[in-house]
Amino acid sequence: MKHGHKGHHQHQQGGQGYTSGQNYPSYQPQGGYEQQGGYGPQGNYPPQGNYPPQGNYPSQGNYPPQGNYPPQGNYPPQGNYPPQGNYPPQGNYPPQGNYPPQGNYPPQGNYPPQGNYPPQGNYPPQGNYPPQANYQQQGNYPPQGGYLESWRKFVNRNIQIRSVLGNKNLDIEGAKKNKGTRIMLYDAHGQWNQKFQLLLNADGSVTFENAGLVLDVTNGTAKNRTQIQLWEKNGSKAQKFYLESVGNDRFKIHSAIDQKFCVDVNEMRKDNGTKIQLYEKNDSNAQLFTFVE
Repeated sequence: MKHGHKGHHQHQQGGQGYTSGQNYPSYQPQGGYEQQGGYGPQGNYPPQGNYPPQGNYPSQGNYPPQGNYPPQGNYPPQGNYPPQGNYPPQGNYPPQGNYPPQGNYPPQGNYPPQGNYPPQGNYPPQGNYPPQANYQQQGNYPPQGGYLESWRKFVNRNIQIRSVLGNKNLDIEGAKKNKGTRIMLYDAHGQWNQKFQLLLNADGSVTFENAGLVLDVTNGTAKNRTQIQLWEKNGSKAQKFYLESVGNDRFKIHSAIDQKFCVDVNEMRKDNGTKIQLYEKNDSNAQLFTFVE
């Protein structure tokens, strides 16, 4: 049996291919071999010979419909391709593959909770979604996301931020007044190092201030386990948070850097000194707080 040079193969009469023992791909009708011999993983050839750019094959051979490959080879998780090949900007795929109707993606990839998209793609400014997905008609949202939520009664007041895990507050470690001091969980005692003035910003976010220093996401980095610290006020997104009311005067505290991340009690621990951090939004009590004057 003879074969040609690399990348070109003869086949036997009757269309039978070479055996796998000779490390050749299965015979393809109409000569549908890939250019430059770049064969697909596991011999999974794309339909109609529509090969992905730069040889970026999808996992498990989940090819997109009609050969509409995503930009930069950013394949969606679990092969959940968007309808009509409308890929989201920057490859920010929605959670659980809940694509918005008509491919109307929200600005900055701020997807609404539980995939409850607003009618006609009228997204609220700054991704300030209304509680319980009560979207406004014709997209007439209140200025700066000023929804009537119970936390607003605490604006400009000194509050304790209390975890629902127990009688524990966010606490400035060691009662220090230095920038960089970490925030931890500690028994509620209501002294100055557990009190923060709730300030409302023009964009609908809030800032928690204590004696000229404020709660801050270390290095302005929104990722799991980033420490919440004390820092001098500078107006950056690292020091701004959006409050989500979940009922019964309980709140989630979302980072303005990326609202998919919330203030979180590390591993739901109740020990004094437990780290207060950012973590991806979830349904645990580690991310639920109440405000106490």
